[in-house]
Amino acid sequence: MAISIDSPPVPCSGTPVAGTAIASVINPCPGVSVNVNLSGSSNASGLAYQWLQGTNCTGPWVTISGVANPSALTPTLTISAIGGTTRGYRCRITCTTNGFVDTSTTACVVVQPWTCTTPCYGLSTATSIADQDILNVSMGSLNNTTTCAAPLNGSQGNAVGDSNRYANFIGSSGVPSPTIYTGLPQSFSVTVGTCGANVASSVKMYIDFNHNSVFTDPGEEVYSNNAIPSVNPAVTVSGTFTTPLAALTGCTRLRVVMMSTALGTINPTGSYGFGETEDYTINIIQPTQFDPAVTVISVPPGNCFTNSETVTATLCNYGTSAINLANNPVTITLKVIGPLGLTNYPVTVSSGLLASYGTACVPVVFNGVNLYAGGNYSINTSLTISGLSNGTTQNDSLNSPVTRINYRPTGGPDYQLCQGSIIPFGQGLLVSGCATPVNDSIEMIFNITAGQPPICTSTLAAPTNACEFASGILPVLPFGSSITLPAVMTVTNLASASLGCVTCVWPSEKRFSLFQGSAPPAVATNTFFPGLQGNAATTGANAQGYTYENTISPALIGTIYSTLGGGGLLKMGSWNTFNTTTNTHVMNYNGNTTVAKLKIYFTYVPANFQWYNLPAGGSVLYTYSPFNPIGVTGSGITNSNTPGTTTFYASCAGSSNCRVPVNLVINPTPMVIQDTLTMCEYALGSNSAVFDLTTLNGPVSAFNPSATVSYFGDQSMFLPVNNITNDTSSTNFIYSKSPIPLQVVFLLTVSC
Repeated sequence: MAISIDSPPVPCSGTPVAGTAIASVINPCPGVSVNVNLSGSSNASGLAYQWLQGTNCTGPWVTISGVANPSALTPTLTISAIGGTTRGYRCRITCTTNGFVDTSTTACVVVQPWTCTTPCYGLSTATSIADQDILNVSMGSLNNTTTCAAPLNGSQGNAVGDSNRYANFIGSSGVPSPTIYTGLPQSFSVTVGTCGANVASSVKMYIDFNHNSVFTDPGEEVYSNNAIPSVNPAVTVSGTFTTPLAALTGCTRLRVVMMSTALGTINPTGSYGFGETEDYTINIIQPTQFDPAVTVISVPPGNCFTNSETVTATLCNYGTSAINLANNPVTITLKVIGPLGLTNYPVTVSSGLLASYGTACVPVVFNGVNLYAGGNYSINTSLTISGLSNGTTQNDSLNSPVTRINYRPTGGPDYQLCQGSIIPFGQGLLVSGCATPVNDSIEMIFNITAGQPPICTSTLAAPTNACEFASGILPVLPFGSSITLPAVMTVTNLASASLGCVTCVWPSEKRFSLFQGSAPPAVATNTFFPGLQGNAATTGANAQGYTYENTISPALIGTIYSTLGGGGLLKMGSWNTFNTTTNTHVMNYNGNTTVAKLKIYFTYVPANFQWYNLPAGGSVLYTYSPFNPIGVTGSGITNSNTPGTTTFYASCAGSSNCRVPVNLVINPTPMVIQDTLTMCEYALGSNSAVFDLTTLNGPVSAFNPSATVSYFGDQSMFLPVNNITNDTSSTNFIYSKSPIPLQVVFLLTVSC
C-alpha cells in the first residue's frame, strides 16, 4: 500500500526564483480572457506576488490594479484583452521574511485590433442545409434578399460562407452598411422561409455596440422571437430597437440567426441543426442639431432605360431640431455617372417641414434623368442646406451608389444612299457596344450505370470509396461562359428503407459525389464534390421515398469544367455515412424511374446583334453589323428606287426589347439644277460670260463620294468643257450625273 503525505512548503529563504511568465494566448481577440501563469518559480511559503504591466512589453512597469488578483497570493493573473494593445506582463516575487526580490521574465500579449471585418467573432452556423433559411433582412438602406438556390448571392451584395448554413455579407463585395443613430428608434424586418420541411422557427438579432467581438453584453440582443409556428409560405417579422447613447460610433457587426424552435434557445455563437445565420455591418453615428440626409435612392429596375427616367430620393432629418424648408431650403443633386460622363440633376426642396430624428421624411423626385446610352451607371447624391450647419455629411449620399446596366447598343449614323444605287459590300447600317450578359442554364442528365438496381455499394463511409452510380457527358457551354450561381444536383425517386423494414428512415445518410476516372475514385484529387447531406424531400408512406438534392458552388463547377472541359465524362458516385456495405437505399421508388441530373447556371456574352424593322416585337432580320437591309426578307425594302427615310432598330442578342434606331436615308436624284450667271453680256462679242459649275458637284451627286459629275458642251455631247469654272462661250451647257450604277444625262440651258 502506497502512502502519500503532503507536507507544507518550506519557508522562503534567500532570493526567491520568479521563473517565466507564460500567457495562455499571445495574440488574442479583443475581450478574450487571458491567463498569465508562472513556470519554474519558487515553491515556498512566505512569498508575496505582485503582477506588473508594461506598455509595448518594454516598460515602464506599473503595478496592476482593477483586474483580478492585483496582488495575489497565487501566481495566476487574469486579464481582459483590449483591442489593438501590446502589453507585457511579469511578476515580482518577494520573500517576506528577508525582503529579497526576484522578477519573472515577460509574457508579451499582442491583442488584435478591432475592425468590422475582424475574424474574432465566434462562428454561428447550422449543421444541415435542409429546411429553414433567412430570405430577407431589412434595416434602413439594408434590404438584402436571398433564395434557397443561391443563398450566398444577395440582391445587394455577395457573401462568403457555407450555403444554407452561414452567410457573411461583409467586405468589398458584400452588402453596404446602413446608417443608424444613437438614441433613435430603428425599425427592421426579417423574412424567414423554408427550403424543405415546414418547421416552427425562432429568430434573434444581435449588434456589437461596444466593439468587443462578442454579442453577449447587456442590450446587444436587440430582437428575439421564438413563436413563429410556420415558415411556409415565408413569414416576415419586424420590430424596432433604440441604439444606446453609449454605443461606439462607426462600423460594427450585425448578426441575424434563425433556427428550429424545437432545438432550444438561440445563442449568438455555436452550431445548431436547422436554420441559418447571416452577418452584416452597420454604421452608427451620433445625431447633431441639423442633419439632412438621403436614405434611399429609388431607380427603376431592369436593364433597358430611356432618356427620361424618374428617380426618387428620400430626404430625412436625423438632427435633434426640425428644419423649416421654407427658411432653409435643401438642394439635393442627383449625380449620374454613365457612359457619357457625369451629369448632375439638382432639385431644391423649399417647402414643408423636416421633423427631427427622422420621423417624417419627404420624397424628392428627379424627372428627365437620361439613362438612354448603353453601359454602366453609378447613381448617388450630394446635398447642401441654406443658412444652417449640416451636422453630418457622410449621410448626404449612400454608402454605396445605386448601380444599373443599360444593355442598349450604340447606333451608328444615318446611312446615306443615292436613289437607284446599291449598298457596297461591307457597308450598311452600323451598331456597336453590345456586351449584354445572358443568364442561362442547362440540365445534364446522367446515365445510370448498368447493373442497378439495387444501388451499387461502397466499401467504406468515404467519398474516395464511392461506387459508380451514374455518368454523363458534361455539356458544352457558349464561348466565354462563367458560372455565376450554384448548380443543383438531383437524384429522384429514392427510398431509404432496406427490405423488410418499412419504418426505417435514413435519407440523411445518403451521399452522391462527383468524380473523374475509375470507381472508386480512391485519390482525393479525383473527387470534385465529395457529397454532402442532401436536402431530402420525403414523398412516400412512412417517409421512405425521397429526392436527394444538393447545391454545388460555382467554384467547384468551374473546377470541373477546367479539368474535364465541355464534352468530358463526369461520373456520379454513391456512398453512405453508415452501414455502407449493405444496400439500405433503393431506387425507382413506387415504380417511378430514378433520374440523376445536374442543372448548371451560367452567364455568357453573345457576340452578335439583332436587327428589326419595328421598335418592339417583330422578327429578327439580321444578326451582324453592318446591316444591308435591301432585299432582306421582311425589311420592306427591295431596292433603292424610292427616296425616303426608313428606320431600323438594333438590339444586343439577349436584350431584344432594348433597341436603338438607325436610319437608312435614300436621297432623291436631282432632275434639274440651274446655276446663275455671275456676268452676262453678248458672249460672242465680248467673250465675258462666267458660269460656275463646280459648286453644283455636291447637290448633283447627292453628296455621294462614289458618284461622278461631268460637264459637256451642247453640240456633240462628247466634248467636255475644259474650264468649267470660267467658261466664256455663249451657248447651252449640258452636264451629266453618273451615279452608281446608272448614268443619267440632264440638259441645262443658259442664255444671255
